[in-house]
Amino acid sequence: DGRIEADRPCVGVGAVSIGLRCRLRGGVRTHGAPTEPTGPRRRARTQKPCQTYPQRSGWADVIEQVGRSLAEYPGCPYRIHECALAKALGLQNGQTLDLLMTAFKAGGQGTRRRTNQVWVSNPAPFQDPVSIDDDSQDNALHLVRSTYGSGSSTGYYEEATPDAINVRAKYYSLGLHLDPGGRRAILSFKKQAQIVRAATGTSTRQPDSVNMRRRAQWKAVFSGGTGCSDYIKLDIPQLANDFAEDMGVDLDYHDDEDGELTDACLQEFQRELKRLLHCSYALDGIDDIIKRISPRRLTTSASGTTSASGGGEAEEDDPQDNMEESSDEESSAGGRMSDTEDYLSSDDEARKRRPKRRKWGSELIPPAPHEGALESNMDEDERSLAQENLLNWGAMKKAYFEEGRYEEVGRLEVALQGAQESLELPVVNRTISQMNGRVLSKDEYEALTSLPAAKLTRYSYNFDRLRAEIIEQTPTFIPFKLLSGMFLLQYHYSGELYNSNQGRIDHKMYDGDGGNRVMTYATAAVFRHIILSHHISITTFPLLLCSFAVALLGRPLETKEFFSIRTVRNHIVRLNIIDDYNISKEFRKVFTETKPPYGFLRFWYTATDDAKQKKITHHVTLRSGDYGPRSEEGDDFDPDFNIRPFFDSIGVGPSVTKDNNGNARRNFDDICDVCGTDYEVQSRYNGNASDNAAIGEGVKTCELNMAYLKTQWDAKADELYGEIRDIYYNHADPFHCCNLAIQHASEKGLGETEKGDSRQFHHRQFMQTLHDLASVDPERAQNIAEKVLERCGVPKDSYIIKTVRERIQRWLVNGRNAKHILEGLELELGDAHNFWAEWASEYLPLCSGWMVQALNEVITMSGSDEIAIGLQFEAELVDYFEVTYQWHAHPGELSIDRSGFRTMELPHLLFGYIMPWWETAVEEPKKCFPKTFRRIEILKAREEEEAAEAAAARMEAGDEAGEMSTDDVDEVEDDEAPLLADIKREQIMLGIQAGYDEISKLYQRMLKAPMIFLGTLDPEVGPSIFRAILALVSEEGVDLDEQTTEYDDGETWEIPSDKPATWGKFEYNGDGETRPLEEKIWYDLMKSDSEFIAKWFKLLGLHRGVVHRDLRRFSHESTAEATKKRDPESTTRLRDFYDEYPVLFSSYRAMFALMPSATRIVESLHGMMRHSHDAQISLAFYNAKMRYNVKMDYEMKEKRRVYVRKRAAAAKGGATKSKPAKHADRKKTQAMVGPQLMELIDTYSAEAISSLPDDIKKKISIKEINKKDARTAERKLALQKRSRDEQLRPARVQNRGEVPVDELLQQGRSTRTKHTDEHAMRPVREENSAIDGKLVKTYWQRVPADQFKMEAFRVFPTFESPEAWKAGKTKMLKKTGEVYDIGAHMNTIKEIADKTKPNSLNDTDVSEMEKYDILRMFVKFEQSVVGSQNESASSTAKKRMKAIFQHIGREIKNSQRFKSSATYAAVEEEEEED
Repeated sequence: DGRIEADRPCVGVGAVSIGLRCRLRGGVRTHGAPTEPTGPRRRARTQKPCQTYPQRSGWADVIEQVGRSLAEYPGCPYRIHECALAKALGLQNGQTLDLLMTAFKAGGQGTRRRTNQVWVSNPAPFQDPVSIDDDSQDNALHLVRSTYGSGSSTGYYEEATPDAINVRAKYYSLGLHLDPGGRRAILSFKKQAQIVRAATGTSTRQPDSVNMRRRAQWKAVFSGGTGCSDYIKLDIPQLANDFAEDMGVDLDYHDDEDGELTDACLQEFQRELKRLLHCSYALDGIDDIIKRISPRRLTTSASGTTSASGGGEAEEDDPQDNMEESSDEESSAGGRMSDTEDYLSSDDEARKRRPKRRKWGSELIPPAPHEGALESNMDEDERSLAQENLLNWGAMKKAYFEEGRYEEVGRLEVALQGAQESLELPVVNRTISQMNGRVLSKDEYEALTSLPAAKLTRYSYNFDRLRAEIIEQTPTFIPFKLLSGMFLLQYHYSGELYNSNQGRIDHKMYDGDGGNRVMTYATAAVFRHIILSHHISITTFPLLLCSFAVALLGRPLETKEFFSIRTVRNHIVRLNIIDDYNISKEFRKVFTETKPPYGFLRFWYTATDDAKQKKITHHVTLRSGDYGPRSEEGDDFDPDFNIRPFFDSIGVGPSVTKDNNGNARRNFDDICDVCGTDYEVQSRYNGNASDNAAIGEGVKTCELNMAYLKTQWDAKADELYGEIRDIYYNHADPFHCCNLAIQHASEKGLGETEKGDSRQFHHRQFMQTLHDLASVDPERAQNIAEKVLERCGVPKDSYIIKTVRERIQRWLVNGRNAKHILEGLELELGDAHNFWAEWASEYLPLCSGWMVQALNEVITMSGSDEIAIGLQFEAELVDYFEVTYQWHAHPGELSIDRSGFRTMELPHLLFGYIMPWWETAVEEPKKCFPKTFRRIEILKAREEEEAAEAAAARMEAGDEAGEMSTDDVDEVEDDEAPLLADIKREQIMLGIQAGYDEISKLYQRMLKAPMIFLGTLDPEVGPSIFRAILALVSEEGVDLDEQTTEYDDGETWEIPSDKPATWGKFEYNGDGETRPLEEKIWYDLMKSDSEFIAKWFKLLGLHRGVVHRDLRRFSHESTAEATKKRDPESTTRLRDFYDEYPVLFSSYRAMFALMPSATRIVESLHGMMRHSHDAQISLAFYNAKMRYNVKMDYEMKEKRRVYVRKRAAAAKGGATKSKPAKHADRKKTQAMVGPQLMELIDTYSAEAISSLPDDIKKKISIKEINKKDARTAERKLALQKRSRDEQLRPARVQNRGEVPVDELLQQGRSTRTKHTDEHAMRPVREENSAIDGKLVKTYWQRVPADQFKMEAFRVFPTFESPEAWKAGKTKMLKKTGEVYDIGAHMNTIKEIADKTKPNSLNDTDVSEMEKYDILRMFVKFEQSVVGSQNESASSTAKKRMKAIFQHIGREIKNSQRFKSSATYAAVEEEEEED
């Protein structure tokens, strides 16, 4: 008596529909032909009687069997695409799977809330709701569902495709995979997607050639097809190396030299990769899941009924009323509320789910779970009202997204919330009008307020859905977004304002309006960052600003909306003045206002160096500073131990003179400029770090500074703890020392390259030649390399050509380059020659000119054992240098996040690595240079074998001739030259010794005062050094028990009372007492420096009473292995010393902590200057730029690098990657710039500006800035140079005498240029040029064929022959070598003229003749008819052009319009008219 109205899509399990969405028209539902209803039509969702559920048990069987199959599945390490899982379960598609998951999530089907309805719980153990979307806890299914991908809704695919990974879809994690924290441990979706794209050739990170091959072959590999050998041979190993670790496959390599992956390992990886592709729905079929679930798989009877394992009959009604509205929700984007997620069991749970109200602050009640969106859950009268007011979800969505009725939808949202809050109509209309909306009528508002609260809540839910859709569809680059708490109406009103011409830029970038607008400090800070950090010219910046305005705002800027170049420059100067003040304040706080630990005064230093940019030598001066402790420091920062150092650029530019004195004067002027009248801060300057050649510069700078302070500030400024401070701490950069040692070792052992000789047979010339060739056309060079590798059966991506210029004194670069070249030289290419020889031979046919000779030289040098040994020695030298380089690149113990301040740790580097390495290199060189000596041994074995074979051959030849005896052979061998291997061994040893001698010489300074005091920090030799120091200080008359408190400034400190009663043993009177060897060697070394050691003992304040306890305790410290206090293998040696001797450590820290341990930072500044040098930019601006880059910009970049390092360390289990961290190579670090700039802007807030002193406020006024000359520094330098010249001129005149101006002028009058002297020879030169013109093939190719033969015989009489008479032009020009080959005949004439071959053309003796006399004998140029014709034609053309010039010239000569004065006057008149 009923029929089915199948107006909704059916979803099925297997081949039949379960959960058929239908509406009954009365009676019992059947499957078959539709029949007319016997009674009135009833609404399916509101009038279903209980007896319409007779087949609930069939649906229960489906749930039970699918649930048990999933629960018993042991697990999968990958996320399974919804379509893949649906097919594995025998479902029709992912939408059907959603229906099942909804039932599991709810714990049953039906509804509990409506009348005349029933609720049917799922069978045990699934009768309770299953939290399938929560990965923090397990559930009965051992399943978690997540949504990934881009797009607004899920796409269901009928067939598997790699594109499925790129579309928004739900993924399921099956089985128990829990980490120690209780959360699921499973491959991340990002990594899974990356593997799928890489395997299927759709990754953007791979070359196009690789993607093309993989796209063509990947399906055949995993489906058993053919034509996929390249994928298996090339791509499977590469994929395994890249992803096997992520997929849990252990890599197993062969033990041979190739070290390739084993076949078993590759097969295991291939099986695992296939499994991942199945799970990702790139391939059809998940074998292991199908095998486990197929016994429980749902089947379908032929009649169309649904059964599970053979049970169940057709259902009469929809088995999941609550799924009808939720299925679409389940398939939509994350972030929207789903009806089926809102089964509430208590009021508390309901309150937790309530969304936040946007404007008036109270809470909204969530919609009932069975009602959801209004379009399908309302009565007819309610539906009409909802449609009329756009409250219906479908109508609302259409009106907003398709019809663009933003204002109508937005005002309705405000009205709805007002109705919920029972607000008066005027209040609501006032809110709407403030957002430029149309106010409501009384009837419109009453229609809303008359509705029940529950209905209003459901309407509100539709707006939540709309907001989610808007947020999801808003492009990420749009600057203005819909935020929480913002009405839709407000969102669109603000958006219109942002894209209008109402001055949005003015409000943000200016203070004030009209004619009194001033750029804000925040805007200036951002502009300065863009210009200085990214090396953008100020003149270019306004163009960029206007371009970005169009990109972000969608409209051009008007001239009033951006700034002139002068305005930008002035406001950058403004910020620089503020920064100068802030940095000076930091220095005052740390060095004069903060009480140092135990009263030890702290000191700061400079680091300097010279560099040449475009023939101008610039001197760079940096100073070191310390921020001191900050409130935001973590628990790892100890203010008494750690430091927060920074570098501050205080001077960039040329010095008056380029020597140490000129640079010292420049340093002193820069120090005075930045310190101003802070004489106490200036008095804490104590030395300089530079290379070895500039040590005198630092000494002179300190002397100038102290003399100035004594006259300007305090006559006792040079006193420190009662000692005169007339010696200072000037530090020779140890990084530079290592560089010099490497240089001496390389040049002494392998020889120097000769400047200007690009043909030298030398390994470094080999490096330079390769760079010259590869840099001409890098793409072609790499293509040829790939062709060579492919021809030799080697993967073409196994070697990438990367070359750099060979650089003198850049040995780190040279060594790394040598390593990479050796990798190519050592490639196994089968029977072929070495890689570089094959590469050059392949390249040769494509080149010409100098490249031909260079490629031939590459082939020659690539086969030389001497070149290979030289490259190997360079490569192993750089292994040593890499360690010291990395050591200097890391912050160390004291500094939390800044490298370059490891001076107190330098003895650990010296004693723990540098000295042992060089000692081992001299005594056991094979340990430090194993590959180099291995090459030498191989060379020697081959040479000895060749020598033996040659001797045997000579012996045999002598016996046959009866002319050589054994004694004769021995005598010949004695006269032979030594083997090349022995020579190279001796050269390498000489090089190692040269490096050893250089490092020993350079590091002597570190073993003298004051650096020797830092040697006491070493846990092994430190106690012995300290006792030797005590002995020398005592011998110099210093009272070790003085314990003065004069310099404590009345302060007292808590010192432990465990001071020993006596000193440790350090004095030996010679009466049978012998100083231990470990102390004697240090005592003897420092004996000559004892006076300075005693002086530094007092300058360090070690005669003060506060440190007496630590000195005595330290003098007792043992160096015996069993009784050592500190662990020599500790990675926290400074902290260990601090824990034992805190006061002594504080003394060292105050003196040495801020001394730069290397000058690499200055080298970095040279690179910045080379990159952005412009002679038109003032020195003041350059210095401001360097200051910003060194301090503020560096700190922002370093924070981003720290994030990258932490990510890398976490990915590698604590070990960071060897390659340097990039601060802007990913979106996360790029996005970090925004918050960093916001933090920087706070530095220039209104409160900060108002707190500036009055003199600074006056300086930063634009009026004062405009008064200043931007080139003040240049003018000052010019005056200094003029003064220097006036002082220098008398001395030079006295030494050299007066300049003989008259004599030189007379000499100039009588001297002629070379061209003038040879002018008389002009006719002869013209004849020679004509002869040369006839001896090139180009001329003869232009001769007409009918005149060719006669022209050739006239010009070259010796060319005429019977054979030549028979040949034509084509045959004569063809290169055959026959007598009629005109090219061969011309070559013969040239060779005779050059006297490289005898005269074979006639009987004339040419031995005494000049070159062109010989050529005139064979080349009769004057008899050329064709040449005469060409000259006549050229002369005619010249005459015709002369006539044109004469005619036009007469006209213009009388014209006035091109005179400059008339032209400028015309321009001025036009401007006045405008």
